[in-house]
Amino acid sequence: IIIHNYIQYDVMHPCITADNQTLYFASDQMGGFGGLDLYVCYRIGNSWSRPQNLGPEINSIGHEAYPFVHTDGTLYFSSNGHESLGGMDVFYTTKNYGRWIAPQNMNTPINSSKDDFGFIIQESKTDGGYFSSNRGGSKAVLYQVSAEKESDYTSLLVTEQKTNLYHL
Repeated sequence: IIIHNYIQYDVMHPCITADNQTLYFASDQMGGFGGLDLYVCYRIGNSWSRPQNLGPEINSIGHEAYPFVHTDGTLYFSSNGHESLGGMDVFYTTKNYGRWIAPQNMNTPINSSKDDFGFIIQESKTDGGYFSSNRGGSKAVLYQVSAEKESDYTSLLVTEQKTNLYHL
């Protein structure tokens, strides 16, 4: 991605897929749909393809950031431009016949009326994951996610991690 860094815009929140062949990131480069958009690059030998905007199915007039791609191909990201509970919310989407489907809000308990972002989940979704939120005050705190079922986002349990190591 270093070859695609320019002083005219920001490139942030990189996420590389488990096979090391695809790189997702957020950027405010010209030609996007909003403030920050999500982009993808593909590995070509020892380099990367030019960034491709993920398009209007993913990107809105607001900010999309903090991409994470699960091993099953699900793309998780945060946005304040899609319909949210307030602030940034975590959304997920998958591809259907090569096209991203409309992002789905993960709702509570992942999302709140504050900023919720940086969602990651283990390969076995029942092993849980983490995300950050400022729901408890002005500082972002790390929250742990545990799930009873692999595909049921309504059975998620969220607990705050009490450690200063994860405060932003």
